[in-house]
Amino acid sequence: MDFRKKLELHRRFWRGELERPLLGFFITGEDPAPEPPSGPRAPDDETADPADVAVARWCASARRQSAEPGDRVPELSVNDCGTAFLPALAGADYRDDGHTVWCIPTGKSCAELEVRPFEPELPLWRSYAEKLEALAGAGIENAVTGTAAHTGPLEALLGMVGPEQLALDMFDRPEAVRRRAAELMKLWKDVFAAEWEILGWPHGNAGFRVYLPGRSSLFTEDGLSMVGPRQFDEFYRDSLTELSAHLETAFIHTHSAGLDCCRKLVEIETLDGVEISNDPNGPSLEEIVEVGVALQRAGKSVMFSNWKHPLTDEEVRLLLERPDPARTHITLTVKTVAEAERWLSEARERFGSDW
Repeated sequence: MDFRKKLELHRRFWRGELERPLLGFFITGEDPAPEPPSGPRAPDDETADPADVAVARWCASARRQSAEPGDRVPELSVNDCGTAFLPALAGADYRDDGHTVWCIPTGKSCAELEVRPFEPELPLWRSYAEKLEALAGAGIENAVTGTAAHTGPLEALLGMVGPEQLALDMFDRPEAVRRRAAELMKLWKDVFAAEWEILGWPHGNAGFRVYLPGRSSLFTEDGLSMVGPRQFDEFYRDSLTELSAHLETAFIHTHSAGLDCCRKLVEIETLDGVEISNDPNGPSLEEIVEVGVALQRAGKSVMFSNWKHPLTDEEVRLLLERPDPARTHITLTVKTVAEAERWLSEARERFGSDW
């Protein structure tokens, strides 16, 4: 499908005007993705790929993405140290083994923790900014060049102190949790402003290869899988409202393990969209779809994803049938292009030929 046509479909997804769901694929079994550009393995690592090498790999990736079946848009962003990026800018240690990234808790409580403000000369930021500048200057016309997806303030705090300490502090030092979260909110906004000063592009952003109109971002709050509705109301509600209000299109990544908190996202009026990734230990897809439909009724666009966790044919058909197609994006993990084409063919029969 033509790139511009894909962008327009994604705009309609955010406006709730689609006549059929968006359908994309994560293809695992054919033509495995080449090794991604190497970012710094730790804050003091100087062995990361230089900007020109990284950009050449990303641009080659965008060309491959353009040839894939389905509705996902080709996306170019710098993903150095992944979800550890914001905590690392704030002062956390982290490690990257090439497969996953994790923060090393500081061993301090939220009351003792110091959050480093944004420092444009920090080597980690300079490495990221140089690659983003090179990416923005590469002039790739058939891909969305945007910012990395960042952790939200409370997930960054979780990375800095660790889940056990944050859980204790939510009960014993709630004011300290809120103070540190506010400091990380300011850092998030400062980083976002610096990214957009580099990009300077009015056409939008991308996250999980979904086009996001305007000054927008995908962000994550995986801690929603570790807390209940009470902690959501006490700590997450105001944070999510403020962060979403800062964006023209606010898109949050969540896990089905946090479905009780996902239900409460209907109350965040400034939030535009939610991605729900199904976790291996449940809950059921029926329950996930129920929450997704409730979010759609509240005016939010919803992406249903199954990253490497397979669905049965009956479950895929449930995703095609039950949610409101006007605000639905489905990303399926499949092993082959032929399997992707099979689902596209079935979707065409159900919704028509506009693919």
